[in-house]
Amino acid sequence: MWELHNNVHLLTAANLDTTGEVINLLSIYNLVQVLALNVATLEVSSTRNLTCPDNMFCSADLEHLFTQCSIDHKLCPVVTDHFPIISMIDLTPERTTPAPKHNFRGVDWEEARKVLLAKLEPAPPATEINNHKQFNEAYRQLTITITEMVSKCIPLTKPSLYLKRWWSKELDAEQKELQKLGRKARKRIKRRLYPIHEEYRVACNKFSESIKRTKEEHWKEWLEDLTITSTWNFHKYASSDPGDQVHMRIKTLQDPAVNE
Repeated sequence: MWELHNNVHLLTAANLDTTGEVINLLSIYNLVQVLALNVATLEVSSTRNLTCPDNMFCSADLEHLFTQCSIDHKLCPVVTDHFPIISMIDLTPERTTPAPKHNFRGVDWEEARKVLLAKLEPAPPATEINNHKQFNEAYRQLTITITEMVSKCIPLTKPSLYLKRWWSKELDAEQKELQKLGRKARKRIKRRLYPIHEEYRVACNKFSESIKRTKEEHWKEWLEDLTITSTWNFHKYASSDPGDQVHMRIKTLQDPAVNE
């Protein structure tokens, strides 16, 4: 099947029958040959004859991932007749481009309420709903009105791959002020008694407390909005081992002397 032309003598009836079984298995499991044809993989020690008893196969769906599959003779160990087959596979994950989303944290809600009220004013006076048809129509009109307000007043933002869900505009502004103080403190680093250093230290502590408070508030909001589906996610977070690498946690280090 992939033997060199000068090794026709190896194509005996028994070998051909065995080769047929291999070909059938390759067809059943949809495997393709990755190593190029007519590439010798063995040098017989006694005759120095080159032959191809070794090969490389992979699933047809994975063939495009191979960037290299070849023989490297210089890596062949001593007293060895088989040549090493070097395979390189590109496993770089595909980067996804997040779709823009509405940033409800960066909304001027006073303006949004005015726009919503202006869109609701032309609506007819509220009446009692007596059937499903009236309910569905009222629901459709309200949904259209809110959607139009969202499209007009809620800014779009491109989510970052490194976005912290608990981060807020207030923290962003506080961080910028802290960075300004940090630059001023570094300019006077040799004057340790200058008031800016104490001001910068107090600002650092305040920013740290703001981060802790924002995380706690975000966690409480997330717990209050739990649904039947997300309850299982909470159970996974709460019951998982702190050393479970899947959940990106660092295992708590323990002093060996305490257990002695």
